[in-house]
Amino acid sequence: MSLVPSECVHRIRTSDGVASGRARFFTVARLMTNMEFAELLKTLEPNLPCGEDLEYDPEFLQLQQATVGKSEQQFGATIIPAQPPDWRNVEKLALALLERTRDLRVIAFLTQAWAETRGLPGYAEGVALAASTLEHYWEDVHPRLDVYGEEDPMPRMNALASLGDPLGCARSARSAVLLDDVHGKLSMRDAESLLEGSKTDTDYPGGRPRLTESLRQAWLGPEPAVLAVSDAAAALRRIQEHTTSRLGGSWSPDFAGVLRSLDTIRRVWSDMDSGTGVAPETPPEAFEPEAAAGAAPAAAVSTAAAEQRPTIVQNVVRWQEAQITSREEAAAMLAKVCAYFEAHEPSHPAPVLIRRVQQLIPLSFHEILRNLAPQGLDQFEAWIPRDAENRTHTGS
Repeated sequence: MSLVPSECVHRIRTSDGVASGRARFFTVARLMTNMEFAELLKTLEPNLPCGEDLEYDPEFLQLQQATVGKSEQQFGATIIPAQPPDWRNVEKLALALLERTRDLRVIAFLTQAWAETRGLPGYAEGVALAASTLEHYWEDVHPRLDVYGEEDPMPRMNALASLGDPLGCARSARSAVLLDDVHGKLSMRDAESLLEGSKTDTDYPGGRPRLTESLRQAWLGPEPAVLAVSDAAAALRRIQEHTTSRLGGSWSPDFAGVLRSLDTIRRVWSDMDSGTGVAPETPPEAFEPEAAAGAAPAAAVSTAAAEQRPTIVQNVVRWQEAQITSREEAAAMLAKVCAYFEAHEPSHPAPVLIRRVQQLIPLSFHEILRNLAPQGLDQFEAWIPRDAENRTHTGS
């Protein structure tokens, strides 16, 4: 089975589609085609839908070892630096195991490998695969709930929790590139820090206003990495909801850290959905692998998908008609003008002057004068009206 990065359409049925008796479609950036996704969800054997538990199989142990990497080694005076895991090899080993078993631990390793090699779309795809596997094979997926005749959800919960591990999958996702433009690459971690205010505006040209505008444009683009933010958040919540419905809220995996990061980014475009203040995507239910074989031709599905996007796009006016209603929007517009000159007319001096104006926007008049003409500050202060007490004292 060859998994090559491609942009295609997944057929996912939302609760709205179920209620109306027809499926809704969304255009999303996917690493796998419908058929490849269905291949990883198909039943392996009639009597063992998820195959054998391969926890102690040599290939499983090899996969675990491959995710560790190599520590620093010293031979006499020679020091061999530590080496990170070969994530391409981890992906290869995980996919080979998934031909023999349906195991959430293997899917978690695969998810981190995809996050490392393919960024946020890879992370979203892996989490979606875990969610769909859990929903389709709750009783049979490994680790099973019953161990030696007694129910023990802990091994399964540990496997699911690894999808949000701040030192594993979540770290790989937060380190992945979210935006890549003329100013360079910005990771999800840095974008989150900038939006929350823990990272200063000077670390990113144009600051938070330009980042907000760039993220909204990337969502409408659509850019795969930005779409993956919503996809990943929706899939993680599917896992939590399904686990809660089966075992109760006390067993719901803790994805608070990674969901906080994803939601911080998602909120940037959430107010674009008819002003409702909610995110434009509806958390999808399980992907339907049985629909993949008879799925509509790509062109037809893409047309159906495109019909859904105007619910967002229709609220965006042409830039010539845009009305600036706040200081933040004005700063964002200046950032866009500056970005144009830096990208298309790099020798033009306009960006230098615009950046100077951007620095002055948050200052008071007195601070601006001190910033622009410090030598004239004393003369200006001589003309400032004095208060009554000062005038009385001067007159006496």
